[in-house]
Amino acid sequence: MSEPVSSKNLASIYKPGEPIFSEGEQGGSMFFIKEGEVEIFTKRDGKDILLSVMKPGEVMGTLTCITNANRLASARAKTKVVLTSVSHEKISGLIAKLPKWVSIVLKDFTQRLQHMNLVYSETLQKLEKARESQISLLYTSSQFASAIATCAEDKHILLDEVKGLLPETILDYCEGMLNRPREELQSILKIFISSGMLTLKIEQEKKRKFFTIENAQKIKDFCHFVQQTRRI
Repeated sequence: MSEPVSSKNLASIYKPGEPIFSEGEQGGSMFFIKEGEVEIFTKRDGKDILLSVMKPGEVMGTLTCITNANRLASARAKTKVVLTSVSHEKISGLIAKLPKWVSIVLKDFTQRLQHMNLVYSETLQKLEKARESQISLLYTSSQFASAIATCAEDKHILLDEVKGLLPETILDYCEGMLNRPREELQSILKIFISSGMLTLKIEQEKKRKFFTIENAQKIKDFCHFVQQTRRI
């Protein structure tokens, strides 16, 4: 819980990780950061999406202090934080003394900022999902490379008197082993081929495409590379 410092300036202290306000609750006070750093974040699909980190001298909650609408995001102390605050009632009293056109401009400005904040948080969520998807695909590719190298010795046949693997044999084996959709593995296999990690050869008699067992085993280097990268 926040710890009052002085009733005169309405200062409060928050410990690291302590919530200051939560998304969806009714707005009210506007906060001035005197010391420390504050994380502003929103929650999407059960995950926190960090919007910004605010520092001493910055102000939080200006929009909902003016409108008294629900908070658009949550705030928590990243470090020990000291805040002072101004209530919605005080701000409303000041705005009421201004010309009417100023109130209209402030309302329009607030609505535009609310929309921008929503778009920004949704964009960050999409970027996070894209990042997670890329990491997942890289991990699957690593597993696939390892499986190809593993099945090379057991599943090879002689093709032009060379030990080789047929692409369909690889897909049949790895689809069951990895429990991944065949279409996904086909896409990864195409990337391996187009990047030069796997080189297709063509059988002279039956014109079947295949990979040499040496080539298939060598692709395990990619698996080692991914494993080392994940440790960095």
